[in-house]
This record gives sequence, structure tokens and C-alpha cells, in this order.
Amino acid sequence: MWGHSVMRRFKPATGIIGALVIAGVAGCQPGQYTAKRHAPGYQPPPSQSQRTVAFHVKVSALPSGPLTEGKAPDDVIEVVLPGRVYGTALKAEPVARRDDADRSMPEKASASDFSAFRAGDPGWLRENFADEDYSRIKGLVEDANTRKNNQALFRGYGRKTIVARCTYKEYVLLFVQYDNARDQGIVEAYQKAKSDWKRTMALANDETFVVLQSAFRAGELVEQKK
Repeated sequence: MWGHSVMRRFKPATGIIGALVIAGVAGCQPGQYTAKRHAPGYQPPPSQSQRTVAFHVKVSALPSGPLTEGKAPDDVIEVVLPGRVYGTALKAEPVARRDDADRSMPEKASASDFSAFRAGDPGWLRENFADEDYSRIKGLVEDANTRKNNQALFRGYGRKTIVARCTYKEYVLLFVQYDNARDQGIVEAYQKAKSDWKRTMALANDETFVVLQSAFRAGELVEQKK
């Protein structure tokens, strides 16, 4: 399996790189901190495996919590993940019928997700998500008013595009926008389930995922090639 790594750094406004406080690693000194985690993950094409994406966001754009304590508003948090930024954003084209949905790739699963919300189909919505996530999305599926409101919202969008793709732990992350609006940017997480890719809410409370969401909407992402 492909080794996954994550680097998170805290950049004070002075420009000196210090350590972002997360689980300590023996032998690491402040200013030299790199957190590496290895977990089963998606095997990217060789060309993609040589690329990383750096995400930068100011502390002022993050929700209050452990990550922001003791830091100035202009301090910057950086997250680096294996992945790529698309030169031309990919279109997640909606499909008309549930039977036409294809979840063989995360990008196609994202198109199915868009389509299901536009259709307001409870069965379609449910099958797009990982089975273990059902308790979290039950309201989206079973509440008729919620489905109707979401249907109107998603039908109002002219297009859904995928700006970047990264891997984190055992998940593939897609950075998507609606109608090319930055404030409509969402990070979707997908996990492999047999032959399909399913959307998951497993990272909803993950510190790094929170930083990525904020960086996508209010910070910057830059592809780096090795």
C-alpha cells in the first residue's frame, strides 16, 4: 500500500517557522517539526504521487479552538498533502437518473452526489454515503422538507467543479466549488467501499480537515512538484 504522509507547520507572522502543537514526536525540536502518518490509502497514478499541495490559511480564518490558542490573527497554518491542483477545473456533470450514477472514481462519485441532491431522491442520497455514516446524514435523507430545500439549493447551481484532489489517511479529498464561487467551496471526503467510492463524514471533527476547509475558502492552495 502507498505510504501516506502529512506535514503541518505553524508560521508566525514574523516569518519564523515554529511547530504546530499536535501529538509530540520524540526527538523533534521546535521549528523542525514534521508529523508523518502512514495508513492504507488510495494508490495514485505515478505522475500524481510526485506532487503535493500546500494549503495556507491565517489563524483569523479558523474557528476558535486548540489550533488558534496562543497565536496571532495573522499567523499562518500550513498543511501539505499528496495531491494535485487541476490547471483547468474538472466538471462534475450531473446525471439524470439514479441508474446512470457511476461511483467507480471519487470524481464520478462527486457527480452522483450533486445529482442526488438535485433530484431529491432519498435512496440515491443514502447510497452515495458510506453505510456507517447514515446516523449523521439521516436528516438529509428522511426529512422531506430538508430534501426539498436542498433540492432547490442544488438546482440553483449551474455547475459543480473539482479544483484539486488530495489524499489524507485512507481518504481521497476533492476540493469542489459551485458556480466557481470561492465562498461555495467544500472539501468532500471519499472512501473506497468494495468497487465504489462513497462520500463520508468521518473527518468532520478532524483538526487537519477543518484547516483544509478554511484554507480552501479563505486561504490559498499551491501545487508543488518534486
